Amino acid sequence: MNYPVIPASDYTARVEALRKIMHEKGVDFVIGFSNLLELGIVRYYCGFAPVNESAAILIPAEGEVIVCSGQASYDYCLVKNELPNSRIAILPEIGEVSGFVYDTEGQLDFEELFKQVKAEHPYVKKVGFIGRLIFPSIIMDKLRKVFAGCEVVDMDDIHYEQRIMKSPAEVELMTKNWEMVSEVFKNVIPKIKAGMTEREVEGMFVAEMGRLGAESFVQAFAPMIASGPVNSFVSMRRNDERQIQEGETKDLNLIIKGDVTGSIGAIVSSLEKLSNENVRVKIVHTGVGTVNESDVTLAGTTGSIIIGFNVRPEAEAVVNAERDGVEIRTYRVIYECIEEIEAAMKGMLAPKFRENLLGHAEVRQTIHVPNVGTIAGSYILDGKVTRASQIRVLRDGVVIYEDKISSLRRFKDDVREVAQGYECGVGLDRFNDIKVGDILEAFIMEQIEQ
Repeated sequence: MNYPVIPASDYTARVEALRKIMHEKGVDFVIGFSNLLELGIVRYYCGFAPVNESAAILIPAEGEVIVCSGQASYDYCLVKNELPNSRIAILPEIGEVSGFVYDTEGQLDFEELFKQVKAEHPYVKKVGFIGRLIFPSIIMDKLRKVFAGCEVVDMDDIHYEQRIMKSPAEVELMTKNWEMVSEVFKNVIPKIKAGMTEREVEGMFVAEMGRLGAESFVQAFAPMIASGPVNSFVSMRRNDERQIQEGETKDLNLIIKGDVTGSIGAIVSSLEKLSNENVRVKIVHTGVGTVNESDVTLAGTTGSIIIGFNVRPEAEAVVNAERDGVEIRTYRVIYECIEEIEAAMKGMLAPKFRENLLGHAEVRQTIHVPNVGTIAGSYILDGKVTRASQIRVLRDGVVIYEDKISSLRRFKDDVREVAQGYECGVGLDRFNDIKVGDILEAFIMEQIEQ
């Protein structure tokens, strides 16, 4: 894994460049926020990027800079504070989406952190923020509460004017990521069929990303410019298959809203029992009442599904959920809720397949058909061969090719399958170098229920 690297001189230069503009505009301190949709804000200044969570950086007009991480990033990335005049703070609020248990001493709430900043800088009149499209409303509310009466200004445009393309290595990284995402779509799109569920399609994308070596969804679908004069791209460890292989579990984050506390308690208790070694149910938030805008904002930040039991979402919440891609599910019967969430957990796992051997056929004659290719006149030795079979061509016991069947006939009739003891003509999709004596091994790949 490549850990973030940025020389202290670059860090200092970037912070001071921002401070120069802050001075010109009378801004007393700036808070920048990053998540998996926009890693570059915090990374630009200190080379740090979140692992399965978010990050923030607080830059006062003068004094100590604070880099904020969740515990997962702090521990897993082995982030070391080698930046001058800076410190790192662990805040559960920006680490909740990682699903880690937070037990590190000295953790803070953003409200507490803002109070510390205010105590250190009591004359703050104007606060700037970076991350217009992703800044959580919960944290913004705390910012406005602590710095009540202060002017809060948007610094996004200034930040993006300062960011520049840096090294050839970073350009190379972008190129690699673009090639990867292009290959993923080229290989997966033709396999998508009408009737597939979104989970099935997602599993195909995940499997293909893993095959091509993607470290993360972000790497495959949202290439970002890394920080520093060297390539400091940080792998986000978001590849589901790698997480499970390394003993990590996936989290299904849920927000539960209900009509009464008793119903919510019963749902939470039932859902938590569904957790297993691969997927863990994590209750991010519960509350009595309708599904509101704050619930949608929290769901968007934490990647949660919102469950409403005997309650309905507010109109504005529905609009925001559609805009932000947040899923809201409503139920009136508890067991229906449990069944659907259990199905969703199974859908989170990358699909697993096993081979089912169907039979073998011996090639006894080959016929070349113009504009079609070679037809293998074959005898079914055991089992059966079906039209949907995949075929291994064995020659002297060695696999020389794998292909799919393009045609299966008995005499002049197309057939779905041919059983042991019968003859048939087999045409393969791409392979035509079939020889008398070859063995055609028929098999299908079956998805394993998890």
